[in-house]
This record gives sequence, structure tokens and C-alpha cells, in this order.
Amino acid sequence: MKEQPLDLFADRTSCHRWWSNQFRLLLSSLAYILLETIRRLVLQGTELAQAYVSTLRALS
Repeated sequence: MKEQPLDLFADRTSCHRWWSNQFRLLLSSLAYILLETIRRLVLQGTELAQAYVSTLRALS
């Protein structure tokens, strides 16, 4: 669970407006779900199936 705040910038809530911070967290959560789905379905059976989000981001 540490991957989302560390690798997908979910800890950045520096804007003064609540909606802006909420939208940033929503995008981060969607990115995490997308990468988890890719790991589970597309990368199944490969060495990248257990890779960290930061590793997958570096490869793209």
C-alpha cells in the first residue's frame, strides 16, 4: 500500500482548495487501479508480475 503515496504522488495535497486535492487523489487512485490490473492480467506469468509501480513507470 506504500506504492500509491510514494510512486503515484498521492501524498501531494499542496493546493489550498479541497476539490483540487481531492481530484489529485482520485487520479492517483485510478492510476494505481490501472497498474494493478495491468500487473494482474497483462503481466501474469512474467517476471514483471510482481514488480513495483516505480519499476513499471520506469519501463514506460
